[in-house]
Amino acid sequence: LSTATSSLSMFKFNIVAWNVNVIRSQTKRVKIMDYVSKLKADILLLQETHLLQSEEKSLSDSNYSIIFSSCYNSRQRGVSILVHKRIPFTLNIQMKERSLQRPDLHWSYEVWTFSS
Repeated sequence: LSTATSSLSMFKFNIVAWNVNVIRSQTKRVKIMDYVSKLKADILLLQETHLLQSEEKSLSDSNYSIIFSSCYNSRQRGVSILVHKRIPFTLNIQMKERSLQRPDLHWSYEVWTFSS
């Protein structure tokens, strides 16, 4: 688990990156999301989620929107990017190469690009 604060222009973000080492159980997902809420994370970067495509939406709750989630197969374990719903943004997902996606977050006059 690592946290960082980024203050670009007029926005200040609390960013949390966490290798969650499998969050397929509902109990573990709830515990993680409760803890993240206590950290007041604006942007959440989860690694090693091991989620199946049918389970991706289970990370969404009343506070966070999933903007990107990758789940491939049992050897490629998956990442998810969530943004707190209080953060105003627009999302642009571009296809890069064959199946790689590159999400761009836009707020104010800035663009953040996430690559996986």
